[in-house]
Amino acid sequence: MGVSTARARLWVERWERQQQRYAIDREERFTVIADVVEHVTARQRRPLVLDLGCGPGSLAARLARRLPRAEIVGVDMDPLLLALARAHRARAARYVEAVIGEDGWIEALGLRRAPDAAVATTALHYLPEPALLRTYRELAALLRPGGVLVNADHLFQDAAPTSAVTWHVGRRRAQRLREREPAGGGPGGRGSRRRGRVGPGERRRGPAERGDGQGTRSGGPQRAGGQGWFGEPAEPHEPRASGESWASGESGDSREPWDSWESWWRAIAGDPELTGLFAERERRRAAGSAVGNNGLTLSRHVALLREAGFDHVSPVWQFGDSHVLVALR
Repeated sequence: MGVSTARARLWVERWERQQQRYAIDREERFTVIADVVEHVTARQRRPLVLDLGCGPGSLAARLARRLPRAEIVGVDMDPLLLALARAHRARAARYVEAVIGEDGWIEALGLRRAPDAAVATTALHYLPEPALLRTYRELAALLRPGGVLVNADHLFQDAAPTSAVTWHVGRRRAQRLREREPAGGGPGGRGSRRRGRVGPGERRRGPAERGDGQGTRSGGPQRAGGQGWFGEPAEPHEPRASGESWASGESGDSREPWDSWESWWRAIAGDPELTGLFAERERRRAAGSAVGNNGLTLSRHVALLREAGFDHVSPVWQFGDSHVLVALR
């Protein structure tokens, strides 16, 4: 069930474009993560970095460019995304298939020394709170003294009115960024400045339907974001209007390469080269039991990290409900 380098590159490039819809200032967030890792590992000759929920290697590739001497180990549960990473970004990291939080996942990494850093971007919120605390404890015990855990995700406020404000600010930020976006539509793409499109057969969804998590206490914006079980994403921060279609190889308009999450997976399911990997992915999804989004607030994540043994915990970057949270061992 291998995949050719050329085919992997095509699908990873489309992945990068569709992911731009689901994270505010995605490249800036990646840059901030790299800033933290660079600072903490400055005195390490060959830093060891874990990329938790690595998917097709998006963050690993950026870390490898920023820290060329680092040894990066990516771990994910999705066999298809890992195959794309191994084919297209083999030099960036060593990729391991394991389910974060399950028994034996640390041993599956095959580490010979304590990591200097562990990073995650929209990859841990699918864990129920007890499993997340256990995972935080395992990481605190695994990292070297002075090591760091960097968790970038959609982390919500305790009060529903505040959550509604941060969600709105993030959505407006995403709109402004899209309006300023060059014709590329993303790194190396050919996207359009036009906004507000909805995929074939989709309709615009109200707040109560968005995402894969539970709503706020007042029925405001959903507490859903990032990648959940096998990477289910947040609702795009850009509103979509009904009656318009995405291109993504489905609408017949090749000028618009923006996929939605759903259209990307529909398209890749039809690629004969990936049929076996997609079928295996679907089999594991059906057998899985993880939640879509644990709905934990920023303050709850901070409390769990401190309970797990991290001495210093603080957000270092925020826009809307998108945060980069740092926990030092």
